Amino acid sequence: MNRTWRPGRIVLAVLLLSVAALMVYLWPKQPRWQFSFDVTKNFHHILSVDETRRLFYSRYMDFSSMEIRQPATPPKLVFEIRCYDLDTGKQVWSQPDPEDPTSRPVDLLAMCPVVLSPDHQQCAYVKSHLAEVQLYDFPPRTKRASLHFADLSPGEHLRVNYSPQGDWLLTRTDKQIFIYDVQTAKLIHQLGIPKEHIVEGGRGDWHLEQDSLLCSADKRYLVIANNNTDNMLVFDLYSKKMIGECKNMCPPRLLNDSKTLMCVPEYSLGESQAKWYSLEESAMVRLPVSTSEMVTGGYACSNSRNFVTAELIDPSSPPFWHAWTWLSDTSKMTLARWLGLFKFNIEVSLWNNNTGRLEKRFPILVSADEGLPTSGHRNWLLNDSSQMLLNVGTAIALWDLPPRRSLSCLLIALGITLVALWLAWPRRMKTTPPTRVVA
Repeated sequence: MNRTWRPGRIVLAVLLLSVAALMVYLWPKQPRWQFSFDVTKNFHHILSVDETRRLFYSRYMDFSSMEIRQPATPPKLVFEIRCYDLDTGKQVWSQPDPEDPTSRPVDLLAMCPVVLSPDHQQCAYVKSHLAEVQLYDFPPRTKRASLHFADLSPGEHLRVNYSPQGDWLLTRTDKQIFIYDVQTAKLIHQLGIPKEHIVEGGRGDWHLEQDSLLCSADKRYLVIANNNTDNMLVFDLYSKKMIGECKNMCPPRLLNDSKTLMCVPEYSLGESQAKWYSLEESAMVRLPVSTSEMVTGGYACSNSRNFVTAELIDPSSPPFWHAWTWLSDTSKMTLARWLGLFKFNIEVSLWNNNTGRLEKRFPILVSADEGLPTSGHRNWLLNDSSQMLLNVGTAIALWDLPPRRSLSCLLIALGITLVALWLAWPRRMKTTPPTRVVA
């Protein structure tokens, strides 16, 4: 049978293919997975990522039962360490604190006093109100040792981190630095901070606690954050002396060579430049590289090869925002959230740590209820720079780099394409038998 093309069906198929193409082009790119939480009731803080086993660990605090209007009532806070699958975002296990959290003072700075070792076999609980650090196996069930600091002043915060190999525990107060052997809990090194750099009653930024105390892989250099400033002090552990000061270098990261310190200062400091500091030469190793001309945004995360900055471009307002003037802003905000239209347009940039050059730049959309990914919430860039784990304040999400469109978008576009091909496919002509004329 003969097949014929029908112009009307072909035009309709072309329109459907155009709709599919526009949908794939305009459909917002989404994270691989995401889970949200209500910051008025609970909070998450990313502790570490185990890329080998594809897991990540979060510090969780539930304060939904706190009675703010009844200060005499003891608050019931729940502190846990939770383990999640990195590929799916589903919870694997949770472990409550080994001690009753209500015994500590109600202080939001105390919600993340846990540091994991690089091999995720041990953890350290910081108990500043008890002037001690408790070492546990991980998950935290068996206590290994307790380190006491008798000279700790009231209100002073302890800062703790592990060495890259996980065999040293780095601890500091406002005036001194202590280095312990993890296996024996014995003191190895003790260094005093020069008097001119001592600032008592530090601000105790809990999100910088772990990043503000670093040790090089060769165990020669120690870098600490100076309290109430954004300067870093560099110590030589061989000579046990301070050898340099890096100004405006918070939050820092040591590169794999253990001799170079990298930092992207927050934009709130009036800077948007990536800096590299040589620990051997006690000087900048190359000129700062400008990372943005924006005034909102900043450093998000980094690994040994790359670092990420996130910049707020502009809020993407819904189309009806300026047209429906008869609606109040509260009503329009509620409607926009219900429709999922009120988004923040964030430009994510991937930079090379060794050259300071831009490698990739791509936009992502996050809900207006979420925050901007900065160092204020601990984020994580995987070692191969293919994914990043972001905590935007009200949600934790795993993003591919560059971001990909969701599977639902591709399936819908594929369905529309198949319907268009079915419409455009030539149809068989129905033939009618010839009629016989009877004489």
